[in-house]
Amino acid sequence: MIIWDCIVVGAGIAGSVVSNRLLEQDPTLKILLVEAGPNTHELVDLKAIETDPEVTRNHTWSFTSVPQVNVDNRTMSALAGKGLGGGTAINGGAWVRGHKVDYDLWGEMVDDERWTYEGQLPYMRKTETLWDQTTNPSVHGHQGPVKVETPVEMGRIFPLRQPLMDSWRELGVNPLPSLDSNCGDNLGVGNIQENRHHGKRQLASQVYSLDGITVLTDSLVARILVDRSPRGPLVSRGIQLENGTKIFARETILSAGAYNTPKLLMLSGIGPADKLREHGINVILDQPAVGQNLHDHILLPTFWHFADPSAGWAKGSGNPLFEQPQYDLGGFGDFITATKLPRKGLADAIAQDEGGISPNPMLHPLLNRDRAVSSHQLLYSGISADGSAIMLVSVVLITTGRGSVSIQSADVKDDPVIDPNFLGSNFDRFAARETIREAIRLMSSNMTIMGREIIDGDGTDHPLTVDSTDEEVDTLVRGHTG
Repeated sequence: MIIWDCIVVGAGIAGSVVSNRLLEQDPTLKILLVEAGPNTHELVDLKAIETDPEVTRNHTWSFTSVPQVNVDNRTMSALAGKGLGGGTAINGGAWVRGHKVDYDLWGEMVDDERWTYEGQLPYMRKTETLWDQTTNPSVHGHQGPVKVETPVEMGRIFPLRQPLMDSWRELGVNPLPSLDSNCGDNLGVGNIQENRHHGKRQLASQVYSLDGITVLTDSLVARILVDRSPRGPLVSRGIQLENGTKIFARETILSAGAYNTPKLLMLSGIGPADKLREHGINVILDQPAVGQNLHDHILLPTFWHFADPSAGWAKGSGNPLFEQPQYDLGGFGDFITATKLPRKGLADAIAQDEGGISPNPMLHPLLNRDRAVSSHQLLYSGISADGSAIMLVSVVLITTGRGSVSIQSADVKDDPVIDPNFLGSNFDRFAARETIREAIRLMSSNMTIMGREIIDGDGTDHPLTVDSTDEEVDTLVRGHTG
């Protein structure tokens, strides 16, 4: 019987990296990497920009949330990568660091400098090879495994680039130094960075070599084998697959993603005791925190129609520019813009969530420093076949509402019960409302060149304006949140 030194469950981004790093530190280790999905490495289509939806579908956990009470009781797609590379097999390829304040708050919370921005920066640099070696070399890497490029460096100059930049300036949102969106202080307008190599998708399981690691694909783990050591603490002895096969190891690392990791813990008898007993699962450890504290970004897409659809602003408009080969080397957008929330109303929203107590603006982490709460990216493709409309993808990056992941049965084949609790706090609702108001100011107000000359509303019978009421904006937020 083989006893592995380590079993890693899940060959996504984290599982691939940790397997690679473990073997790098100790080449004598016997490591088994187990993945529920297929081997993606030979799928050329999966690495292309315009990936076939059917190909992507076969490499996706296509979960659905429970009805969201704050979003008109709609259910939401909850997707995750399935196969070698995990999320890198299906995601959009954006390469986005958080604002340095976010990392510094981590360091303060755990009282450990290693989790601050400066503590994490060496590892960010170690990870990447930025195409342009002249952009902020002190904060970027040029020898890492992940290749990073921008649309400009690939020759994709979109016709709306200058009007969009000018419009942000008119709103008081300025370009970042060197247009570097990953400079640490990313409040402003910067070039979107993509983890693509000459336009091709990069899989984590290839970028971080798995040579020397035994990889088992198409193998669904049903539970972690856990018992008590002679000294008392719980220890993992390995895993059991769905087909009943048991595989033993000295250590097991669970890296199955935000949805499947808590599910596997519960199926293994680790989690809230009442929930485990409800499904006939033997309780090994009563741990109510398992599956709690889920939080996610709030996606808020809005759609905008051109005043002159024949102007050639977007793909499908007949503009021959988009037929040039470089426009197949990445996404159809150029800037990503990070913005903060207005102070007016922010403290009130926080107070409503915190028992009516007014927060101290000098001490509260949402008030005492500028935070990159929202991001916006304009996409010029895939919205209308004739190029007459575009989409602004706005995202609330910082949320205070918390959701959960649970189980619906003791059967590993059943989907987890996912409740992201979107718009679950007054802060979240305030942030989403103000994010949409910023989108309106940018795209359809007289405050910007986009609104004055280029965009002709959102195509609805009752378009929102800068004068729309909170109730009107909130209605749109509930309908667009995803």
